[in-house]
Amino acid sequence: VKRTAFLIVALLLVQINFAQTTNKKGILYFHEACGGFSLNTNGWNINGGFANVKSMEKKISFDFELRSLKNPKEVRQSMTSSITFGDTINPKAFIYGKQNSLFTLSALAGSTIDLGRKADKSGVDVSLKYSAGLSLGMLKPYGLMLIYQNDSQSRSFLKSQTFDEAGEQKFLDWYSIYGGAGFLKGLGQTKFTPGAIAKVSLSFDWAEFDEYIKAIEVGVCLNAFTKKLPVMVVENNQQFYPSIYASIQLGKKW
Repeated sequence: VKRTAFLIVALLLVQINFAQTTNKKGILYFHEACGGFSLNTNGWNINGGFANVKSMEKKISFDFELRSLKNPKEVRQSMTSSITFGDTINPKAFIYGKQNSLFTLSALAGSTIDLGRKADKSGVDVSLKYSAGLSLGMLKPYGLMLIYQNDSQSRSFLKSQTFDEAGEQKFLDWYSIYGGAGFLKGLGQTKFTPGAIAKVSLSFDWAEFDEYIKAIEVGVCLNAFTKKLPVMVVENNQQFYPSIYASIQLGKKW
């Protein structure tokens, strides 16, 4: 009896292995890696990660992301000055009253729970994903092209400055602003603040029985920091950044 049972188990294992190597449909993959781009109500993020499949209903995931966070008061505007400085210096749109740009680097761990396998009917699998982790807030000084008067020559000239370099009075003088200074301005003076992140989302994967991941994810996210971050000069700054997001995820299973 034991020998017969052993032979039956062995035959089943051989059959399963043969099915996995000859037919992709219905394979239980044990590892996944994917990445994507997300649009949030307060910015965007680029993300990537991998997951280990624990069972048909559960996965353990590890994700990393670079996120841009915006204050609700940030509004892009164009120059108001009538002064021109030739074709070589084109004015860029700017955000009035902005002191720093906020980015975060985050590492998260979480779980994905299958809510119902619908691949046989519609080709779409729906799952619930929740994750949390640590993040590093990065405050990059925001720069403006400011107009100065050269009294000796009665001519105007431009100077690229951050809030700390120009001072509050000049930085907030509407008629002294020619435009934005570009992303690289202030990059070397970036400051860091620790924080945390938590996310809950629904994932719709329309390649459940394929070796590739093709999913849309929608959810809510909360970024929290140890203190209020000075993104704006005079507006109320935030310590907590809640958002709603939608992302596209592409990847591979093996």
